[in-house]
Amino acid sequence: VVAAGNGTDIGSPLIEGIAIYGSGNRFEDVTVTNDSLAVGRSGILAVDNVLRRVTITGGQLYLRSARHTRISDLTIDANGLTGEYLLYALEAYGSVIHNAAVKGGGGGVPVRAAVYLSGGVVATQLAAYDADGNGGDLRGSNVLLGATVSGPRGEGLSLEDGSTVMGALVRDASNLVVPADGRGIRIVGADSTIRNIGATATSGHAISLESTAQATNLSGSVWGDAFATDCFASTTVPDRPFNNSCAIDATYSSATAYEGFLDRGVRLPPNYELSATSPMIDAGVLPTGNDTVTHAFSYIDPADSADCDGRVMRGASLNAATTKCEITFLRDAFEQLGDGIGNDNGVCESDETCVFMPNIGKYQGHGALVPAATIGAGGAIENVTLVRFETNGL
Repeated sequence: VVAAGNGTDIGSPLIEGIAIYGSGNRFEDVTVTNDSLAVGRSGILAVDNVLRRVTITGGQLYLRSARHTRISDLTIDANGLTGEYLLYALEAYGSVIHNAAVKGGGGGVPVRAAVYLSGGVVATQLAAYDADGNGGDLRGSNVLLGATVSGPRGEGLSLEDGSTVMGALVRDASNLVVPADGRGIRIVGADSTIRNIGATATSGHAISLESTAQATNLSGSVWGDAFATDCFASTTVPDRPFNNSCAIDATYSSATAYEGFLDRGVRLPPNYELSATSPMIDAGVLPTGNDTVTHAFSYIDPADSADCDGRVMRGASLNAATTKCEITFLRDAFEQLGDGIGNDNGVCESDETCVFMPNIGKYQGHGALVPAATIGAGGAIENVTLVRFETNGL
């Protein structure tokens, strides 16, 4: 599927080269040039649409009211585009974006943020680089598993309102517009679960915990040595408990090997692959069936568990005490999509095959997928086959 236009601005209303409405559509090998791709729109619901191998140059991917959308192997290049966001998802509950690379204009073209996710989106193995504004804004109960943000001029990652983030890395954020106010990773809002994150070579603060943020499970996180005296900016954590983690910096491979994932990979600038000696390698530990995360969705008031599964995310259920939808999944892993097993919601649950995440960042190894472990019965998550890439680091 190919569409081409002459757009130079992400306007409002959006002008689409390809617009997908309705439900149950399947697209592969989609190319959009100087135009945008839309799934759903305000007031027009789109459900259970699947797109694989999508390339957008000089345009935007726009998801709105697009529930349970699955997009894999995605590349977006601003290519001179101006406007708001390159990857925009609003009220796209239960949607999954897997193996994606989003490229801004490298500091010269005003795009507000490379990635904007709001409303229960799962993103796995995501990269945003040369971002002219923020690398990524996550608002409204999103899940981010394995991400690299490089070269943002604003905040690397801004995490709000109950984000669950594991394996995220912000690097080379040295060209911030306001360096003194810069933050590699900013956590604001409440009730975020953060595990295995890192920030290196950044002006300002590596990580900033602000407002009423309640970040939990920060174990395994590392910060660059540029932050040895100011690693944690917060009035709510006056003792700065993470200062002893600041003398670690990442080293990156200069090799030009292809970064593969499953049946297709997205080639990124060479230094996104980690060297075998990087401290971002092997930060994760193989989980057991009781090593889980429970993620709550704060923006929907469901009628019952069936409503959670249908409107919010496949596999989610109602917590009667909080009256919110929740889902419990395995930490440091994501679901292998499209294998005919499980519900393809992107997170690792019982009776699924999942990819183990050993590293901080998008890069989780390369080569073929090989057995890593088997989780049997008796835990909160049962009967899971864990796989991993056969080679980790270059």
